[in-house]
Amino acid sequence: MGRLVPQKDYFTMFKVVKTVKKSIPNVLLLIAGDGPLRKYMDKLAKKMCIEDNILFLGNIPHSDMPYYFTICDIFVFSSVRESLGGYILRRQQEISLL
Repeated sequence: MGRLVPQKDYFTMFKVVKTVKKSIPNVLLLIAGDGPLRKYMDKLAKKMCIEDNILFLGNIPHSDMPYYFTICDIFVFSSVRESLGGYILRRQQEISLL
């Protein structure tokens, strides 16, 4: 969820998907947001043979985000620059409103 920019460290998530895919072939990574890395991420997913395991949702209205959190088994936050605590607390509040 958010901007597709280097500090979000999507490359690490892609490596994890590639590894998990060996045990769980139908693993699916949902990526909400858009940004300057979008085209690069498409190419990278194809190069890593995980294009069928990544779904780019584009920009999702904030009001719809709780739905996406509830359909996921796990939430991954791989940013190298942002504080995790506040973000996670806000997401937990959104889910509890459902």
